[in-house]
Formats: sequence, structure tokens, C-alpha cells
Amino acid sequence: MPANPPPPHIPDQRSEELLTAVRRAFAEKGFDGASMQDLARAAGISPGNFYRYFPSKAAIVEALLARDRFELDQQFAQIHLAPNPVAAARELFRARIELARMEDCQIWAEMTAAAMRKPELAEAVRQMHESVIGHLIRLFARATGLAEDDSRRRFRPQAEIILMLVKGANLNRTLNGAPDEALMTVLSGVLDRLIGEIVAAPAGDGSGPVALSVPVPQPVPASQGGPIPARNAAPAPSALPAADATATDPAAKG
Repeated sequence: MPANPPPPHIPDQRSEELLTAVRRAFAEKGFDGASMQDLARAAGISPGNFYRYFPSKAAIVEALLARDRFELDQQFAQIHLAPNPVAAARELFRARIELARMEDCQIWAEMTAAAMRKPELAEAVRQMHESVIGHLIRLFARATGLAEDDSRRRFRPQAEIILMLVKGANLNRTLNGAPDEALMTVLSGVLDRLIGEIVAAPAGDGSGPVALSVPVPQPVPASQGGPIPARNAAPAPSALPAADATATDPAAKG
């Protein structure tokens, strides 16, 4: 099992204030479009003083990642202490899908793009990713009664899918502006069903991943404005029934 990445460094109060200011500039102009002078101006200090805190744009992105990771770690710490951690985690991810601020979506798109070009940033993004995966693995272990190693073997793919849903929803918001309410509803339903089926999965022997189903939205007929199916296409599957409300509450299953 891979080791958990080290806890992030938390900047001092002044650095925090500067990060809040430059975050908006990055969201507006992008990682490549915002110069160090632009960022210093957004922070309200001279470029010389700004370089004392952050010698490069890469250093700023690393600090932003460290702060976001710290905030997520704090949120998951509260989730692990909640009476129903699964329900608390579900609400966190639904909020990340449905209520994410445009600025947050833009900055994450910028940091992800920057990480693709700079190995040191890619490592910081990977560490944050692994930190969230680790939280989910521990959450699923507690909910199912599995050992953490068994939970990782069985549910890591599902944890990855949950992060893909959140990241995809945020990217969609960045590209399209206002959220698509119908899309957000479908994504939230998929998330609910996925988490519910993880908790309700049979114990098995913990030897490998579990193949789980997710709800498939009922297609709109072509006569009502839906897509026209391709010739010889296989019929679309019908929508799956809604998840049992008790599936995400371990106490209710008893």
C-alpha cells in the first residue's frame, strides 16, 4: 500500500492574505497569462516584496495546493467524527458538484493544466489526489467493517470515479459558465448510488475490486427532442431503480 503523503505546509497569515488576492488573478488571467507583476499588483505590494514571499508562479501554485489540501483534510477530519460519516461525505461531494464557485472551478482547471507542464506541480497535485483517495478508503473501511487494506483493494476504483465526477463537474462549470441543473442532478444521483452500493456491497473476502452498477438516466425519445439512435444500435438500458435510503446509513441496515 502506498504511503500517505506528508501533511502540507501551512503559510503564515501574511502569505495567506497574498494567496487569497492572487487566487483571483490566476482565475481571471490564467497561469500563463498572469505575470508576477500582475500578481503583485493584485496583492497590493511591490514586485520586490512579492518575490520575498513567492519566488515563482510555481511556488504560488504549490502554496495554493497546500492550502486547499489542508482545508480538505480538515473537512474530512470532521466527516470521520460525524455520527454518519458516509452521509456527511456524500453531502460534501454533492456540494462540490452542485455549489462550487466559478473561481474555484477556474483555479483548479488552471492548476491542473500547469501540473501537466511542470513535474514539481504534478507531484503536488498527485499528493493531494492521494490524500483524498486515502480519506475515502478509510471512510469505506469504517462503513463496511473491512480492514483498510481490503477497502483499498476493493474500492479504490470507486474512489477514483467519485473524484472524476467532482473534477468533471467543475471543468464543465468552467467551460459553460452557469451550471447545467439537469446535469448536476444526474451527477449527484450517480454519486449517491455509487456511495450507497459501496456501503451495501457484500463483505466477500476483500481480495479484489467490486463491480458496482450506477444509475443510467432514462433516454428521451426522439419524438420528444431526444437524440436519434444510430442504425443498428443496441437498445439503451432502462433506468435503474433509486437506491435504498438505508444503503448509505450503516446504522439503518441493522
